[in-house]
Amino acid sequence: MKTVHMMAAAVLALTAGAAAQAQTTLTFDGLAGLYGDGSPLGPLTGDGQAITYVESGYQLTLHTSNAPGAFYGAHIGDAGGAQTFNWHDDGDNLYGAYVTLTKVGGGKFNLLDFDYASNDLTVSDGMTWLSLSGSGNVAANLKNVKSVTFSSLNYTGNQLDNVQVSGAVPEPASWALMLGGFGLVGGAMRSRKRSVSFA
Repeated sequence: MKTVHMMAAAVLALTAGAAAQAQTTLTFDGLAGLYGDGSPLGPLTGDGQAITYVESGYQLTLHTSNAPGAFYGAHIGDAGGAQTFNWHDDGDNLYGAYVTLTKVGGGKFNLLDFDYASNDLTVSDGMTWLSLSGSGNVAANLKNVKSVTFSSLNYTGNQLDNVQVSGAVPEPASWALMLGGFGLVGGAMRSRKRSVSFA
């Protein structure tokens, strides 16, 4: 019986791990417009300091302020075509504008790869920095991160597309704790079945 409980615990742990690793591609196909200043851009929210796009449980947020005298105000959408997440640094977006990728509600995830176009793009999870220019696909392989920052300088136009992400795999300590918990439950159930009462 103990073996059955341990096997059940292992299967549940493996299932949880597989679910956590489910891969998703952010395609930005909902972004059909050009500007974030009131034009139809799909599922965008903005407060004048940030513009947020949400897709498949992940969100990209442009962090910026409206530049003094800016014609359009803080926006995404003028660095490339529709159906990409695109923005620029400087101009209507103040110098130093940057984008963060996070999970809705928080939590860790993996940034696997993405397509990009930029003259000067830095990608970082706070520990690893990637410097990119030109266009193409990059295998980022940033694992178990809470946030990834995309930034550029000097009025650079940037585009992101086909961003592949997955849920983070539980760390070894979490696996051990989970398996230990299942073992204790199984042991308790086994002890319970052994107790016999005589009326």
